[in-house]
Amino acid sequence: MSKIFNVRLPNASQQYSAEQFNQLVRSLEQIVLQLNSTYGSVFDQNLDQGFSFYEGGGSNALFSAGQSINVPYGSFYDTTTQTAGAINTAYGITFNTTSLTNGVYVGTTTSRIYVDVAGIYNFEFSCQLDKASGATGLIWIWARGNGTNVGDSATKIAIQGTAAETVAAWNFLLDMNAGDYFELMWSTDDTDVQILAEAAGTPYPAIPSAILTVTYESALR
Repeated sequence: MSKIFNVRLPNASQQYSAEQFNQLVRSLEQIVLQLNSTYGSVFDQNLDQGFSFYEGGGSNALFSAGQSINVPYGSFYDTTTQTAGAINTAYGITFNTTSLTNGVYVGTTTSRIYVDVAGIYNFEFSCQLDKASGATGLIWIWARGNGTNVGDSATKIAIQGTAAETVAAWNFLLDMNAGDYFELMWSTDDTDVQILAEAAGTPYPAIPSAILTVTYESALR
């Protein structure tokens, strides 16, 4: 910013003086005139000038700056039908396929999703629930972090026999440290309840038993 030249400010006084007040008004007018002659349109009135200011030219330059932003994310799914070996027993929902990943990955135990960067993460999932035979069965799904259940995170769903698949889908927002892992857990009161995967048909693609997307929300904790 350039200096303001040739502006005379009034002498300080403890009492009101009309002459000093008028001199102050004239001084402020000179400052405004110099500023107006120094600067052009503000950036919100000139989009290309705003882009040029931030990136050195080009209407797409500011958008291209986003290419250098590196945030963690992951997208995972499982292509197998998942079943319970026993009732009222906790099982981790597994993921055998990685679609996209950056700083988020499936562990050796494929129900465990690890993060490399500390922060707030959004874990969003969907599961296709089914019952192989018989009457209504119940399934509970909840979140677990580093082997410990997340309090108040469970939901109970009734599966209405063999003729009504149900989709469970919601999300968890969790505070994670680097190296922590997340698990999506389930339990059932009937071993005929399953998390169902299906092959592709006409005209639709294959249906995974479980899908999980992980997005990094914030470093503010």
